[in-house]
Amino acid sequence: MARYRQGRFILGLGTQIQAHIERRFAIPWRHPTARLRDYILALRHIWDVSHTGGRLNFRGEFYKMTLMPPFFNPGPIPYPLIPIYIAGVNQKPGETRLQLLERNAAVFRQVVPQVLEHAPTARLIVATNPLPRRIIENLACRAVLITLGEQGMCLFRGGSPPEMIPTAARAVYDVSGAGDTVIAAFTLALCSGASMDEAAIIANSAAGVVVGKVGTASASRGEIIEAMFP
Repeated sequence: MARYRQGRFILGLGTQIQAHIERRFAIPWRHPTARLRDYILALRHIWDVSHTGGRLNFRGEFYKMTLMPPFFNPGPIPYPLIPIYIAGVNQKPGETRLQLLERNAAVFRQVVPQVLEHAPTARLIVATNPLPRRIIENLACRAVLITLGEQGMCLFRGGSPPEMIPTAARAVYDVSGAGDTVIAAFTLALCSGASMDEAAIIANSAAGVVVGKVGTASASRGEIIEAMFP
């Protein structure tokens, strides 16, 4: 995918909540954040081995990988530094992302509790809080997108005022999968050539579609278009 999309491929990862892990997938719930961190480090090691021709020898806390059959080795590609986006469902996944990039989790810890404590005024708090800007500066990333549940989302970019995107949900029946939908729709839109603003609007509309359905659901292209242009 990275070769086909000429460096525009983005891998999105995230942990599911405990109820789904245990009762839906029948898998034990054990150290999800630490496992996610170990998984990403393993991925980076595998990609590095494929690109450089080195020997696979990853020995992490949860994953140990030492065998790379030639058939499964894609070899070097022109775009080896594949971005990995982590869903910040709760505080710990966000901390994991910062630890992996710059070990600056203290910044994230200052943002999340304020939003959780003052949910009714979350939009104002996020829009006026300087900490998202610090995340952008410290991680040298292009933007930070913060979802605010029923209050929509806020897109921060360096040098631009924050853009508040109101929720597109008309009626909420089940929020299962809303975060996954945002990540998938936002990433797909970016890979398809959309701007950050356009991708955020599309993702917000897609999330509004799925929360209006009972159970874990998906949003079709037609439903997203209808939600954006009623």
